Amino acid sequence: MGELEQPPVESDDIQQVITLLEEAVAAEDSAQRVGRLGPAVRALTRIWSDANPTFDSDAWYPVSYLLGEHWEAIQSHMER
Repeated sequence: MGELEQPPVESDDIQQVITLLEEAVAAEDSAQRVGRLGPAVRALTRIWSDANPTFDSDAWYPVSYLLGEHWEAIQSHMER
């Protein structure tokens, strides 16, 4: 693999994140939602860092920021 090439992201990894996000959307209350969102963010962070081996910062911040900024759109999409 060349220096600029990224390792492939496995579809199973993406499906795991989607499943966790679906569980968060379906949660009955805020505490349950947060409890499911945490594992989704951790799984997405792992995918991000695995796919970007030269990324030298904590991926949590951009991932959690993006989820926070787009949560309503994510929830709306997942409820369709």
